[in-house]
Amino acid sequence: MRKRIKTSWPWLGFLLLIGLFLAPALLPGKVLLPLDVVVQVWPPWQQPNQLVDVHNPLITDVVDYIFPVKAFVAEQVKQGTLPLWNPYVLGGYPLTYNTQAGLFYPLSIFYYLLPAATAVDGVIFAQLFLGAAFMFAFLRQLRLRAVAAWVGTAVFLFNGMMIVWLEWQVVHAAVIWLPLQLLFIERIAQKWEKSPEQLQAFWPTALEAVGAGVAFAIPWLGGHWNWALYGSMTAVLYLLWRWRPLWWTAVRHRKLGQGRVLGGTAVFVLGLGVALSLIQVLPAFNYLLRGHRDAFTFSESLSLGLKSSAVVALVPDFFGNPIDNNWWGQTNYNEMTFYVGLLPLFLAVTAVWLRRDRNTGFFVVWGGVGLLWALGTPAYGLLYVLPVFNGLWPSRAMTVLLFCLSVLSAIGLDAMLAAGVNWRTVWRTAVAAAVVFLGVVAGFIWWYRPEWTVLQPELIWFGLSLLVCVLLLWLGPNRLRPTGFAALVAGWIVLELFWLGHDYNTVGDVADLYPMTETAEFLHNDPEKFRITTLPEGVAYPPNTALQARLQNMSGYEPAILQNVVNYVQAAEGGDAIYFERELMPLRGLESPLIDALNVKYVVTISDWYQDQSVLGQAGEDVVQWLPLAEDAPLSQPFSVPDAGLHRLDVPLQFSADAAGVVTVRVLSADGRQEFAHADWPVGQPLADGWASFFFGAFPSEWGRDFLLTVSFAGTGQAEIGGSAAGLAFRSYYLPRPQLVHESGKTRIYLNDGFFPRAYVVPKAIPAANEAEALALVQQQADALAELVVLESVGQEEPPQWETTVSSISNVTITQYELNQVVLDVALDDASFVVLADTYYPGWRATIDGEETPVYRANSVVRAVYVPAGKHSVTFSFLPNDFVWGTAVSGLALLLAMIVAGWGWVRNRRR
Repeated sequence: MRKRIKTSWPWLGFLLLIGLFLAPALLPGKVLLPLDVVVQVWPPWQQPNQLVDVHNPLITDVVDYIFPVKAFVAEQVKQGTLPLWNPYVLGGYPLTYNTQAGLFYPLSIFYYLLPAATAVDGVIFAQLFLGAAFMFAFLRQLRLRAVAAWVGTAVFLFNGMMIVWLEWQVVHAAVIWLPLQLLFIERIAQKWEKSPEQLQAFWPTALEAVGAGVAFAIPWLGGHWNWALYGSMTAVLYLLWRWRPLWWTAVRHRKLGQGRVLGGTAVFVLGLGVALSLIQVLPAFNYLLRGHRDAFTFSESLSLGLKSSAVVALVPDFFGNPIDNNWWGQTNYNEMTFYVGLLPLFLAVTAVWLRRDRNTGFFVVWGGVGLLWALGTPAYGLLYVLPVFNGLWPSRAMTVLLFCLSVLSAIGLDAMLAAGVNWRTVWRTAVAAAVVFLGVVAGFIWWYRPEWTVLQPELIWFGLSLLVCVLLLWLGPNRLRPTGFAALVAGWIVLELFWLGHDYNTVGDVADLYPMTETAEFLHNDPEKFRITTLPEGVAYPPNTALQARLQNMSGYEPAILQNVVNYVQAAEGGDAIYFERELMPLRGLESPLIDALNVKYVVTISDWYQDQSVLGQAGEDVVQWLPLAEDAPLSQPFSVPDAGLHRLDVPLQFSADAAGVVTVRVLSADGRQEFAHADWPVGQPLADGWASFFFGAFPSEWGRDFLLTVSFAGTGQAEIGGSAAGLAFRSYYLPRPQLVHESGKTRIYLNDGFFPRAYVVPKAIPAANEAEALALVQQQADALAELVVLESVGQEEPPQWETTVSSISNVTITQYELNQVVLDVALDDASFVVLADTYYPGWRATIDGEETPVYRANSVVRAVYVPAGKHSVTFSFLPNDFVWGTAVSGLALLLAMIVAGWGWVRNRRR
């Protein structure tokens, strides 16, 4: 029984910690998603007069990008469709590129088997537990005590970076597999060190080699590539560092067979990892080469480092916290959070002095390199010159330091629990570190001089934590029993990290998971194929929330957007249409035929688009009597307008010769309880035919259509207003919204009446030699795009003719529209070009009545085919070569891995 408790307590402890941390989200009807943002902030889910009390406004990516694409992929898989294309964002893009969708990520099985909300909590819980299991196993493989490994795992699992990115899922998907990679690499090395004869053949370590290769691939299948990249670098360097002495020994002793096994195993591990990931990596890499993101200059890269905010390693909320609405840092809280707790820092420093071995050396050096990169020092130049890194935030290299600190804290505690420790050295090290920490904090306070009332509680916590750390290290195992000391260390670390992160992530109500809206119902009731667009002003359906409503949107949010699509929209815009580096949204371009040609039928916004000229609303113009006005007894008149936009009221007035003062018109709610607007008319101001005009800002729709007019006079002499048979004489004017077709709550839908259909026929094509020429021709011919198309046919068979007669019969009907396939029925009395206003991308193929035909890039961004006269069935299907080749290589690699693992297992059992 004792043995079972001894071996099982770490796992039970991890389950308990994770369960406690996620407990609020595990209750019925709850989910780890910031859904308060959806229903309180984002139209069309936000309702008029909605009170906004968002828990954490920073983590919106979780519900406008991560969750919608994961839920969409899961929905398609459940329906038996392999989603290679996403038609709902940016006019369509290859879903094969989107690693954050996690189509091939193993833990996406939760999404494929469970309701989406349940899957979110399931994946987050599973990733935390797997991360704990992998890290604990790795630290134990390093021959550390169980309690030390448990502490290091707790630091790895609950450090600031892991907590603030918890709901993203994709960051954990990139990070948690690193200790598993190192575990297998370490096991192989220890097997070789223990039994050098095993280096004579590959099979004794075949299972570990397969495991390392698989673990190397997984982060690239569903993790965020910034973090996956640093994790893979760590694994490769650890492999080289750990296996190099063995290889060098074999070379020195001329044991070439052992050297070949070492080299072959390394090539197998890394090659298997790359090959398994190609199903995702190859399509993604090809897409990113076509993306819009530009590299940072070196100075811009360094400015994104953390040297100006490094104090958050000691005082995590030095610059405030978004959940307290007091953030004043330079970038954002998530990018700047790398707190591991003060005690793990002390333990890591202690490890340097007490355990000077190769393990400690690797993690000290590699962690130091990660620190220099993350701070944005010139050392980042070593990475900046390499592909990809010149477009990444240096701050994210902090994941290297955090992982190394987790390992070093475990090593430090293990060293302190060993016999014969020089506690004078430990104490001096602790005091020196404490002085440095105090100096760093004092320096940042002097430099920034923050508001004391905001910083005071953070400094109190820093001081308390520092005091506890120093006290614990002073007590140590020499004054406490080792088990008691270790328990206090573990307890304080968990308490400190829980205190930092327990309330950061939002727990939402499942009932708020994108409920159906009248706006979506209206749009879904339109039988045509069409697109909406989201604007950067008056935003409704923030990108990519329309995906969750299954509405196809020309706007969108992606880490990389096809450059030719960006160029096209910006040509229509006449300027930049990229917002926040990753969002494409037109505004002025709505007036351009280029946007019409993309099948943008509706604009969804919260803005009121009024025409310039007002229209007469309800009026009573016949004056049958004159009524005296007074300040203390205003006269009133109920009235209504047919639409929003009330902006003017006219009333007839007359004054006595000695009158002086001001007539005030007020517009109130129909019940008279709330005033919306008022305007004054000085007595001396000339009247127009006896009428005074009072102007207001156009009334929004939320104020209703029924109002109460009141008129009063403050001054001397006599002021009178004309009275009609029904009350006061007046005229109301409002500004119509001519393109408005639907309105619900704060959300308006406007018709873009110049929109092109999704599929249409033109008789003429103009050839273009390249993308730049094509875009220039499209701009020149913008007003003629309904009659012609600009084609790029480079590398393809040219159409039989570039111009045909205008068909008297030219019908095209979409008979089937699926993710990876579109089928058109076409009837023509003369050959023509059929344009499908969906994004062009290599991999789209077409057949006419089953016979292959070229798909041309049309009008710079969409697709077109040449169709002969007659009735035909035209089928577009998407199967890109990069996905085919990636799948083939990954499939063969998976087969090889299974064969090698099976072979190794059989050989080891026989042995």
